[in-house]
Amino acid sequence: MSASESCSVSSFAYTIQANTPYETTVHVIDGRRAGPTAVVVGGIHGDEAAGYEVGARMLDWGLERGRLVVIPEADADAIRRGTRHGRVGHLNRQFPTGSEPLSGLARDVWEVVEMHDPGVVIDMHSSRGIWGAETAFDGYGQAIFSAPSTAALEPAERTVAALNGGVRDAYPESYEFTVGATIDGSEPMLAHKVVGELDRPGYIVEVTEDDTDLPTRIGWMESAVSGLLGECGLETNGAGRR
Repeated sequence: MSASESCSVSSFAYTIQANTPYETTVHVIDGRRAGPTAVVVGGIHGDEAAGYEVGARMLDWGLERGRLVVIPEADADAIRRGTRHGRVGHLNRQFPTGSEPLSGLARDVWEVVEMHDPGVVIDMHSSRGIWGAETAFDGYGQAIFSAPSTAALEPAERTVAALNGGVRDAYPESYEFTVGATIDGSEPMLAHKVVGELDRPGYIVEVTEDDTDLPTRIGWMESAVSGLLGECGLETNGAGRR
């Protein structure tokens, strides 16, 4: 084993949008062994707590292999307000494929992605409804939306299968996770820009708020993200890998 493959865990952090209402921290964790890089983003919507809570928990996971770049609170202003959007507007509609992001905050988030050159990007969200099921609200919950390549879809399918073993023990069949519509770069969302512009695997993980409490949603999200990272070559000590 080479020296680069047997290093101890190290980490550092830096700030984007310093001295503005959107100031937030980017955390970089290097594993004990060299491996692929992943960027994981939470809090693009300020009222979707599972994403930013899991982003914070990831800082304590421990990493055996790879590099993990985490932005737990992408729109810190919206999180402080407890609203979907902060003063910057709808952040997840500010990442058009093939052109510059539409706000300073979006540009800085995208610069993090470009600078770290990840093999995979995961964006964490919640929804009031369930993808493909009849619920009181339309929505995207209980789904992993994936880039269309086989290399991206197969990890999503395996992660969903692993998740559903636990879901079906406590919830109706409609709460089982599925692989949602593919991400192809056609929408001005962060994950779409990753797929359409960088041609890398991008994922949106959605958990449902329909008759679920926050600890349940956090547990699902943590397991989904940890599972995807494992499928993509990172080795974590996150909840989903214990």
